[in-house]
Amino acid sequence: MRKIYLFGLVIFAAINVLGQNKVAKQLSDDIFTSNMNNYANVNRSLSPCDDEIVDTLLYPLIKENMLGTGTINVGELEYLERQSQAYINNDSITINGVTFYGNVLNPTSLFDFITANVYIYNVDDNNKPTTPITTTPSIAMVSGGTLKRINAFFVMPISVSGNFAVVIENNSTGKILNIGFNNATATTYGEGLSYVYYNGTSGLDWYANEVAYSQDYDALIFPVVRYSVNSNFITNPNPPIVEIYENITFTANSTPTSILNSHIFNYDAFRRHFNITTNDSTYSWDMDDGGNLIWQANHTYNYSDSGTYNVKLYTMCGLWNRCNQVGSKDVIVEYPLVVVEAAPDTICQGLSSILTASGVDSYLWSTGETSTTITVTPSTTTTYSVTGTKYGLTSSAEITVVVDNHLSINVTANPQNVCLGGSSVITAEWADSYTWNTGATTSSIVVYPISDTTYTVTGTKNGCSGTRSITISVLSTPNVSIFTLNDSICQGSSTNLIASGADSYSWSSGQPGILPGMVSVSPTSTTTYTVTGYNDNGCSDTASITIAVSPAPTVGISASATIICSGEVVTLTATGANTYSWSNGLPPNSQVTVSPTITTTYTVTGTSNACSSSANITITVKPSPNLTVVANPYTICESGSSILTASGAQTYQWSNGVSNSNQITVSPTSMGAHTYTVTGTLNDCSATATVTVAVYPIPDKPTITQVSTNPIVLKSSYLTGNQWYNLNGPIPNATNQLYTVTQNGSYFVIVTISGCPSAPSDTITINNVNIPYYNIEDEVVLYPNPADEIIFINSDKNISEIIIFDAIGRIVATYYNAQQINISNLPEGFYNINIKLEDKNVIKPLIIQRF
Repeated sequence: MRKIYLFGLVIFAAINVLGQNKVAKQLSDDIFTSNMNNYANVNRSLSPCDDEIVDTLLYPLIKENMLGTGTINVGELEYLERQSQAYINNDSITINGVTFYGNVLNPTSLFDFITANVYIYNVDDNNKPTTPITTTPSIAMVSGGTLKRINAFFVMPISVSGNFAVVIENNSTGKILNIGFNNATATTYGEGLSYVYYNGTSGLDWYANEVAYSQDYDALIFPVVRYSVNSNFITNPNPPIVEIYENITFTANSTPTSILNSHIFNYDAFRRHFNITTNDSTYSWDMDDGGNLIWQANHTYNYSDSGTYNVKLYTMCGLWNRCNQVGSKDVIVEYPLVVVEAAPDTICQGLSSILTASGVDSYLWSTGETSTTITVTPSTTTTYSVTGTKYGLTSSAEITVVVDNHLSINVTANPQNVCLGGSSVITAEWADSYTWNTGATTSSIVVYPISDTTYTVTGTKNGCSGTRSITISVLSTPNVSIFTLNDSICQGSSTNLIASGADSYSWSSGQPGILPGMVSVSPTSTTTYTVTGYNDNGCSDTASITIAVSPAPTVGISASATIICSGEVVTLTATGANTYSWSNGLPPNSQVTVSPTITTTYTVTGTSNACSSSANITITVKPSPNLTVVANPYTICESGSSILTASGAQTYQWSNGVSNSNQITVSPTSMGAHTYTVTGTLNDCSATATVTVAVYPIPDKPTITQVSTNPIVLKSSYLTGNQWYNLNGPIPNATNQLYTVTQNGSYFVIVTISGCPSAPSDTITINNVNIPYYNIEDEVVLYPNPADEIIFINSDKNISEIIIFDAIGRIVATYYNAQQINISNLPEGFYNINIKLEDKNVIKPLIIQRF
């Protein structure tokens, strides 16, 4: 498939043969295959990476290596054709550059390069490129030889959210850029990600590779992405403090999660998606006990010895998990210990104490008992021991029960701190009878102290007695009050209530408060609000306030018309209040006029007795016709005519008097611009549009003069707009003011200016072409003339300097001591050559013409 390129005034057009598919060629390249396998067999060592991970999304290349046959194909991109490769992206990523595999097709030398433009594109739901995210491309230089990896980097990193495509464009004329394709079609996942932009069956557009190449290749085009990885994990229990053999759960919690779990970024996710068995994982654990690494994200573990273990989580990242970030935490493993308590630990003679052991699985007391709890009744102070066993490990503990004829009494208060006016329940234990300093004889009493008070109880049991005291503290109570700026408001209005005198507040309205102690209320009728305030002691006080509510006025609004055309005026009238305020910057009157250009809602606020309410009305604006008018043509020659066509309305009225027709023909008689106006009406609304037709004069009849005899050169009286003719019709490419005659015949010229052709010039007949002309007296001979690339100058005398002038006398080239001159860099045209001899200057005419 080839294309035709047309150049003229920097205008380019590329034309393909519609309907012709592209062809991909199989590449057999051991060097490339070896390069590809290097990625597959990379050493995934645990050497740390930088915090910023640079990753290349080699999805098509990985897929080829793992699922394909090792075969690589190449597709051809001609000038301005593009190849895309889309990527699935569920997060926001930053793209720093692009990598692709390519070379120049049939290079002419080692230095034959192609300039490739590199873009990042948005894609539609089918991953087809739509609009460029990068308006300024990155530039990549591609050479010939072996298919190779090409890198291009963006000046500023590109932020991308959602799916995207990398696009490569051939920006070198006359050269073909090869792009590497994979051949892994064994699975359907990831297919339909690659498109090519060329002139296909539906014209110049994007076509899926499966359409363009009849096979769904992936292009070896990859973005370079930079991201930061934080390796972290959580434990259960947390903090991680356990006993020997007690299980602890480790869960990977590294970020960014979306990238680490993506099959594009992460080799292990890719491997698991395609059910490929390899020894690899995104996560590995070093448990700091000499064991092997654990290659999985989450696991449960226990230790057989006590100590502090620094557990490390290696989070793999980068291309094929070549990099890792490390997160660590200390796990504390404790030896199982037996703990023993006595209740009480001091008793009177003849009383008992309950000993309780905990912390292990089985127990052996010094009394020979094996239960968790035992009861002892020592006659003297005695120390008891218990041996506990867990996981086959033993530990011991002791406790002493003191025998004292002084009875130990326990006294508690609930609460021990009360607010003024509050009560507390005081309870005594471990005796059979009690006597309080209040005169009460029960084990529990209820007290209402008004200040800090100490209460004492004497208890008796088995002939032992003891006394214990407890003090009940009376806490201060806040003094709460409420303040408001407006205790009388209008219906629909609000006011702020501010409480003071406490640290925190609870309102009867249930509102949390916009600030501590402040709420905004909008009662519909007169309402009383109560607040309860609390200080730091937890004590409270209450206060109340009544807000009186007055009714708001009933405001109405009407319009002289509610449906208008754009530009019409409407009168709005408000009623029901004493004063009014309008939206849209309207004056504060009861009646206003408006002229909206689009459908608009107007609001009026009416006020009476300091209370206000609002009403609104919508004015629907019917659009004026979207009237357009075109001329065919816009420019005409004198005595010509143009067809004016209007559209966008139902009826039309033209400025020249014609009506009820959307198309008229005009034939202006004077030169210059003529403007016509049309008024269109649609749905009772009208609009106007204008169009200008320019009338240009027909050029005067040109004249021809012969300005050279050898060669024979004809000159038109017009500098531009010329087209030379012979009796066979227009002469191809003969559009300059000068025309060099190459064969005998009759010639004339027609001049076209602003699209208006002149009458043909008088015909001139030439019958002496190819008759040699040579003056033997000439001291200088110049040939060939006309010339294309090289001219030769011969003379018997020494030529010291040669100066070439263009048709308007400008020096365009200078040569010294030369007899052969390359003129390929000069444009076609008429020139004079000044040849400096030993004793004089000779001027010769020269015509440069490309044959």
